[in-house]
Amino acid sequence: MEIRPHVKKPLAFRPADLYLEGLIVWTILTIITASTLLLPFLADSQVILQHTPVCVSQRQFHVECGLCGMTRAFVAIAAGHFGRARQLNSGSLLLYAGFLANSALYLSLGLPAVWRIAHAGSQRQL
Repeated sequence: MEIRPHVKKPLAFRPADLYLEGLIVWTILTIITASTLLLPFLADSQVILQHTPVCVSQRQFHVECGLCGMTRAFVAIAAGHFGRARQLNSGSLLLYAGFLANSALYLSLGLPAVWRIAHAGSQRQL
């Protein structure tokens, strides 16, 4: 009697699954980034700044990290003070533009894809 070693079968790779998982991750990230963009327009800037924690790097080591000043900069951008935002964090305008571009791309490409998938799922259940 021959004993065969147990061989694991490789996981089946299905591009449709990867597409759906990527779409879910993109949706979650877009909700977070779009909320970051909208919050300064919806809430009072003083309330935002009072409830934003001090950076751990700043608090413990007295050294600014790459994101120090970003909350204040996003509040300044929402108020139209781009020069002030650049003073607070030199990367704030670039990050804000990236968040804005991601939101626009999601609205034009991601949301219709989510809609198609949701609609296709409801058609199968009927």
